[in-house]
Amino acid sequence: GDGYTYDGVTLNIFSAGTYHLTGQLVEGQIYVNVTNEEKVKLRLNGVGIVKTGAPCIQIDNADKVTVNVVDGSSNFLECYTTNAEADAALYSKDDLKIKGGGYLYVFCDNEHGIACNNDLEIEECELMVDAEKTGISSHKSILRSSGLITTNGDNCGIRSWDLIEINGGMITACGGKKKSESADLTGSKYLGTWKTTGIAFMDE
Repeated sequence: GDGYTYDGVTLNIFSAGTYHLTGQLVEGQIYVNVTNEEKVKLRLNGVGIVKTGAPCIQIDNADKVTVNVVDGSSNFLECYTTNAEADAALYSKDDLKIKGGGYLYVFCDNEHGIACNNDLEIEECELMVDAEKTGISSHKSILRSSGLITTNGDNCGIRSWDLIEINGGMITACGGKKKSESADLTGSKYLGTWKTTGIAFMDE
């Protein structure tokens, strides 16, 4: 179809549809920007993306995007030094669903693994996430219905500002160490408090 452009580095998707993806992309990105009423499906079938300075998959506008990890396939997203605004290897401003019978590995060395500003739904697939901050983060809800999730984050394994609903599957959520510093009475040094969190609910 004609709902996308590809320059050998960035796949720009600007129309609704189902996009079948395979192969490896070094220093490239999948970028989704469609209208508020449009839905996009990304079918990952042996996809590997490595990106520095921005997400491997960035969704800036859509009604909903579904990432379908094709049955039996193995896929990876590796992000290095992504930016503070789009702060994950897989980043979405709108509703995001991850599903399928394949395997997806997500890595980010300075921010979150998967971050969604809206509702996030995960089902069926085997998902492994390693991140410097939070493995899986949603500003609204996270719904998990089946499959296997393993997350490791220096802040939290899984974090939601609203609701986490688990209806099935298996989750291993590991939070690392987060240090919060505050000055003591003399102001001459700092005292640190360490805490670990696997699954966290935020009220900010």
